Amino acid sequence: MFFQRAKVRFLAVVAAIAAVGLLAALITVARRRLQVVSELNSLRTACERGDGVSCQRLGWEYEQGGRVDPDVDRARGYYQRACDAGYGLGCFFAGTLSEGHDDPGQVRDLYRRACRGGSPEGCTAQRRFEHQRPPR
Repeated sequence: MFFQRAKVRFLAVVAAIAAVGLLAALITVARRRLQVVSELNSLRTACERGDGVSCQRLGWEYEQGGRVDPDVDRARGYYQRACDAGYGLGCFFAGTLSEGHDDPGQVRDLYRRACRGGSPEGCTAQRRFEHQRPPR
């Protein structure tokens, strides 16, 4: 009888510890999610105010889809906003997403703007793109 009660108490303690551990894990996940939402909202606010770096980072988030659902059109829009704000890397990424989909003249212009905006990747892409022969 004594061992039976001790066993029940032991199992109750184990269950309580497991419940506390699960609750702690859920709280940690919720805190991380809130942190991500807060970071993304801060980036959106800064982007709306014309911060090209923030726009580019948002574009990257939507292109990669790690912390948000992937959305290439939204990514391209944020990259374009970064480019319009004068951030060369945004122009480069807008160009890479536009290549093969948009007018080659627009893509070339994005790469030129990227290079003028200080993006070495943009300069490389501009040279490569300008030396390609149009498909026949």
